[in-house]
Amino acid sequence: MLTHRVPFPPDRGDRIRSWNLLRHLSERFEISLGCVTEEAVSDETRSRLEAVCRRVSIAPIGSRMKWCRAGLAAARGGGLTEGLFWSPQLAGTLDDWALRESFAGVLVYCSGMLRYTRRESLCRLPRFVDLVDVDSEKFYAYAAKGPRWKRWLYRCEAGRVRALEHEAVRTSKAVMLVSDAEAALLRSTLPPGEYPIHGIANGVDIDYFSPPPTPVPLPSPSQPAPTVPSPSNPPPTVPSSTTVPSSSVPPSSVPPSTVPPSTVPPSTVPPTTVPPSTVPPTTVPPTPIPPSTIPPSTIPSSSPLPTSHSSLLTSSPSPSPSLPLSVSPCLPPSPLPPLRLVFVGVMNYPPNVEAIEWFVERVWPAVRERNGDAVLEVVGKSPSAAIERLGERAGVNVVGAVADVRPYLRSADMVIAPLQIARGIQNKVLEAMAMGRAVIASPEAATGIEAVDGVHLRVAKTPEQWIERIQELSEDDGLRERMESESRRLVCDAYTWSATLGRLDPLFDTHMPLSSH
Repeated sequence: MLTHRVPFPPDRGDRIRSWNLLRHLSERFEISLGCVTEEAVSDETRSRLEAVCRRVSIAPIGSRMKWCRAGLAAARGGGLTEGLFWSPQLAGTLDDWALRESFAGVLVYCSGMLRYTRRESLCRLPRFVDLVDVDSEKFYAYAAKGPRWKRWLYRCEAGRVRALEHEAVRTSKAVMLVSDAEAALLRSTLPPGEYPIHGIANGVDIDYFSPPPTPVPLPSPSQPAPTVPSPSNPPPTVPSSTTVPSSSVPPSSVPPSTVPPSTVPPSTVPPTTVPPSTVPPTTVPPTPIPPSTIPPSTIPSSSPLPTSHSSLLTSSPSPSPSLPLSVSPCLPPSPLPPLRLVFVGVMNYPPNVEAIEWFVERVWPAVRERNGDAVLEVVGKSPSAAIERLGERAGVNVVGAVADVRPYLRSADMVIAPLQIARGIQNKVLEAMAMGRAVIASPEAATGIEAVDGVHLRVAKTPEQWIERIQELSEDDGLRERMESESRRLVCDAYTWSATLGRLDPLFDTHMPLSSH
C-alpha cells in the first residue's frame, strides 16, 4: 500500500480515509506500507502503523528537494504532484521488498503515487488505485478562479493530472473514488465504454463522533409533591411492639398522648396490656423516617404543615402555582447563551481559507447585526496569516490546532461548511452530522452526501441564503432539533466505515488469489 502521507493520525481528510482503508485491509491481508512525509513522525505513530502492518517504510521528503523534483517532473511532461511525492529512498525500499517477497497486489492511494508502480519490481502486480477525488477538476476550478499569474500553471497541472487519472483507469483492476458522483464525473471524462470505476464512500466512527449526552429531565410540575406529615395527614403508625429510636421520629409527627401522665404511673402499666389481636399491621417503611429539620417550637400544633409549593415561595408576594419549587417569579430570566457557529478544517488548505474569508466578509456582518453576541469559532491546525487576521473581527475566534474537535462541535448551535471549491465527500460535514449538529453547507460541500436539504442539513449558496438559513435555525428550535436527529440517523444508516469499506472486499477477491488473504 503506497500513500502520499503517513496515514496516522487521522486528523485530516486524506489521512482519515487512508487510515480506515489500511485498518480494513489489514484484517484480510498482510500489508507492507510505503509512504512519504514532510513532517516528523512520532514513536506513537510508528507504533500504531506497525501494529496493523507487516512492515512500514516512511521516507522523508524535504521541502526544498520536493519542489526541485516537482520542477524536474514537470519539465519531463509529468505532473507536479508526481515530483512532489517522489522519493528515491522509498523507490529503493520497494525494490528490495519485491526481491524478497512475492506480493499479491499493490494499492495506490492518490494519483501522485502511481509513478512508483511503473518500476520493474511492481509493474506486473495487480494494481488497485484509490483516486479519492477527481483532482483534475479541482485544478481546473483553481485555474478559473485563482490569481491570474497562477491560472496557466493550474491549467497545465489539471491536464497532467487528468492524464494520470486515465492511466489509472487503463492499467488497474479497480479504481475507487469517494462517491458515486465522483465516479460518474471520472467516467464522463473518458470515451464511452465500460470501466472498472467504483464509488466507495467515506465513513464516520459513529462511536467516537457521537451526540452529547441527553440531559436528565427535571420532574414535571404535574407530578405530585412529596407528602409532608400533618394533623390531616398523620405519619405512619408504629406498633407498640416495635422499638424505634427516639431520634428517628420527627418531634412534629408524634401525636400527643391521650392519657394524662399523672393518672397512670409508668410502673403500673404492664408491657402486654394490649391484646395481640388489636395490634395493627406493621406499616413502618423499609428505611427510618428522617429527622425533621424544622424546630418543633416554630410549628403551632393547630396549624397543618404546607402540602403545596405555593406557600413555600415566601420571596414572592404573589407566588405562581405553576412554577417549580426552586423558581421564584420575582427573579429575572437567565440570559440566553450567544449563538455559536463552528468551522473545522486544515486552515492553510486554500479551499478552506477561501471559504472562511468569503463567509466572514459576505455573511458574518449580517449575522452579528441580528445576533449581536454571536461567535464564530474557526478550528483547525496551521491557520494561515490571512486566517489569523480574521481573528481581529468582532466575534471571530481563530482557535487553531486542537487535540480533539468534538468539544467544539458539541458546543456549536450550527456547523458551517461554506466551501466554494470541494471534491468528493467532506469529512467535516459527515462528522458534524454524526454528532447530531445542525449543518449548513454550500452546494459544493454537500455534494456526494445523500442528504435532503431541510431534512438532514441546510444548503445555502448566496450570502442572502446563508443569512436566512442561519436565522431560521437560530429561531426555530424544533426544526433544528429534528434536523440534528435526522442527520445522525442518516450517518448511522449509510456512512459507517464497515458499511462503506465492505464494498471493497469483492473487488480484491476477484483479482487476487485467496492464498494471499
